[in-house]
Amino acid sequence: LAQIPAVQAAMVGLDPDDGAIRALIGGFNFSRSKFNRATQSSRSAGSSFKPFIYSAAFDHGFTPASVVNDAPLVFPDVSRPNGLWTPSNDDGKFDGPIRLREALVHSKNLVSVRLLDAIGVHYAHEYVTRFGFSAQQVPENLSMALGTAAVSPLAMARGYAVIANGGFLVDPYFIAQIDDRDGKVIYRADPVRACRDCPQRQLEDQREREHAAQEPASGFSPIATANASAAVPPNPGEPRLAPRVIDARNAFLVTSLMRDVVRRGTGSGAMVLKRNDLAGKTGTTNEYRDAWFSGFNARIVATAWVG
Repeated sequence: LAQIPAVQAAMVGLDPDDGAIRALIGGFNFSRSKFNRATQSSRSAGSSFKPFIYSAAFDHGFTPASVVNDAPLVFPDVSRPNGLWTPSNDDGKFDGPIRLREALVHSKNLVSVRLLDAIGVHYAHEYVTRFGFSAQQVPENLSMALGTAAVSPLAMARGYAVIANGGFLVDPYFIAQIDDRDGKVIYRADPVRACRDCPQRQLEDQREREHAAQEPASGFSPIATANASAAVPPNPGEPRLAPRVIDARNAFLVTSLMRDVVRRGTGSGAMVLKRNDLAGKTGTTNEYRDAWFSGFNARIVATAWVG
């Protein structure tokens, strides 16, 4: 136990409703390294990025029952010595035609690449920015399907919160309230909230459905987000609503697949907790330089990284 590990680790836990950070670990030992790996590091996401690609595919017309071929692929790539890029599954095996649900459960790389190729790299690249990732973090090529995006554990947890809360982008924050020595509130966070059961949210969703029924589908537009207000709100009244960035049905489908990942797939180790409300996704990079797990239920999202 006294041994200093050669690897590092980070973990973030946040509330998917409003982004409140419930737990954060930035590294093994603060006295040895002040670098906060939970908020400052940018590491390849590996397969833990696949749920965002699947969400883009569902938005594009695919379903969990859609069949995609899990078979070898070869792409020209002048940057490689042999001029070819040949992605492969982690186990080196191929299962042939497979439903998307099973492909995510078993983290099939070749299915993810084919799926991304089918929906279009540019489309998917713009789509994943809905989850709070910047366009610069995500490469605009087919390697995106294998998780070559460089993200922090905090950014990953924020992205997974969109799936966990039904489709809303929240802003992580650390401090809820500050009181002075006399007990007077000098700061109170006013975060945007998913607040799916709030009357104003239900009214807003109804208006959006009516507007969508009247207007033709349009291209992507920037998603406006609001950080927690620095001023003290006069009276805590109606909550500020977080923007909806994906459809609730889309979030439901992705959650359904990720629950199967935990129940009988690559994330089955989480079943040691003996819970039936968990969804999650594992992720590893080449030579296991990065190992991820992101999981959630309705009340908390947690992302852990070791590398």
